[in-house]
Amino acid sequence: GRLVTARAAVAERLPEIAEPEAPAGQAELIHEHLGTLARSRPVAPLPVPELIRTGSERKAQLWARTAIAFTVLIVGLTLITLATAPRKYETPPAPAQKVGGVPPVGGPQKLTPQDVKLRKKLGDEVFHGPARLVPETG
Repeated sequence: GRLVTARAAVAERLPEIAEPEAPAGQAELIHEHLGTLARSRPVAPLPVPELIRTGSERKAQLWARTAIAFTVLIVGLTLITLATAPRKYETPPAPAQKVGGVPPVGGPQKLTPQDVKLRKKLGDEVFHGPARLVPETG
């Protein structure tokens, strides 16, 4: 597999590793070479624990504030919805339709020429009769 291929590639570059036939011997030589290589390079200093802790605490505080703000937003939107939502279902009005078999709305009939003539005559005449039948004006 990949491990055998990797060991073969390392053995090509380092001929002394290719000599031992047992994988345990190869592993010891590889560990030895890697250890020497690691000791020969300068090691970057690790950051101070206080800096790491402060940074992680800031992140935790930021996420906590974000979660609280999101929760407040959800609660606020829920309250607005409760305040503005209708309390009961109101059915929409039914569309208007023409009703058959009903006579049209009545009103005064159109006056005939004879009726117009009679109306004019009664309006022009002075009423003669008992006072109780005369309409009051004014």
